[in-house]
Amino acid sequence: LYHDALKHLRPASSNAPPREIPILGVILHHLADVLREQKKLDEARPFAEEAMTLYHRHPEWPANERHHELATALIREHKYAEADRLLDNAVAAPTEDRAASAGLACFRGNLRARRGQWKKAAADFRAAIELSPENVDGWFLLTPVLLLEENLAGYRDHSRQSLERFAKTTDPLTADQVGKICVILPGSGVNLEAIGRLADLAVSATTNYDFGYWFEVDKGLAQYRLGNFAVAAEWAQRGVGHAGTNWMCHVFGGAVRAMAQFHLKQTNQAETTLSKAAEVADARLPRIGSGDLGDEWL
Repeated sequence: LYHDALKHLRPASSNAPPREIPILGVILHHLADVLREQKKLDEARPFAEEAMTLYHRHPEWPANERHHELATALIREHKYAEADRLLDNAVAAPTEDRAASAGLACFRGNLRARRGQWKKAAADFRAAIELSPENVDGWFLLTPVLLLEENLAGYRDHSRQSLERFAKTTDPLTADQVGKICVILPGSGVNLEAIGRLADLAVSATTNYDFGYWFEVDKGLAQYRLGNFAVAAEWAQRGVGHAGTNWMCHVFGGAVRAMAQFHLKQTNQAETTLSKAAEVADARLPRIGSGDLGDEWL
């Protein structure tokens, strides 16, 4: 897909209006990312280098997009101090675009969280919510930080406020994220029937997203909180079966299925399921305190 887009963009890039030129940088950057994920490092390198050259050459390009791409490249090279300086300057720069500022705050918060800087990350995510409360990203990202800080009272308030704001969403991704916010721990105090409806909305669009298996696992968790343990186990297993090499989903879904099996009096099956999930976590996921948790911190 990115190769096809590049074929269309390259011939016209030199004559394209300035607002279209940044698209070329984004395509190059993401194409390099895909090739890296496929372990094709030699193929990825020239695309990544060309993207970096373009972003350095065009400081007039949209700041949010430009800083995101440059910081991502620095992080991949483990140049965290440089990425921090870039994002600190970007966040501090005056702008009237509150949505863009919120996006930068979320991005910096994510970088901080993956290195275990929970308090700084929480401050960024709260700033993102204040800047753009209609964007679910800040709400979603703040949730695990509250749990890692063991701020249970804050988590309950956060769950209630999240549901109040997004209960009527028609967006499947937002529905999934808000539902997950509210059921990741028991006793959040929210209306579980409303969470069930959000989970139904999310799984209705599973095939529209590459990561739709998360919607299935999260519906399993919602059903578990509702006390529908057999349904919960089924949805969790379905999501894990579609998760491919997303090991975090394997671990999360396995935990949900094991809890459901335990309540179904399937003790041996629950122990086996949980043991397999723990083995995947030990073998595939980074540990807190390891330096950089990557995207698996979430």
